[in-house]
Amino acid sequence: MRHLLALFFITLSTACAACDFKQQELVGTYLYASGDSKFEAFELNDERQFSSWLHNRLASSGTWRVEDCHLIIAETGLSERKVKVIAISEERLSVEFSGLENSADFTRVQ
Repeated sequence: MRHLLALFFITLSTACAACDFKQQELVGTYLYASGDSKFEAFELNDERQFSSWLHNRLASSGTWRVEDCHLIIAETGLSERKVKVIAISEERLSVEFSGLENSADFTRVQ
């Protein structure tokens, strides 16, 4: 019985585990490196503002947040984008955009 109870609590704690990243870790400026992406360059600032650039010109802006361990980008005038964060480090960000087949990698520049 103790083994079953222990297994139950281990399973419950795993199911309720927090994200593998903290929201503040996403703050930065990123450049496209490889994979399937919706953005060439983008910034997530600490005031939860989002900006993206295409050919060195502002392409879109809006807000961002983390919800259910996904990055949610709300571009002004567009539907929200749900982006799965696969991995994050001081140098790189790997994500999967909804609707795209492969993941994308970005290099953090700030």
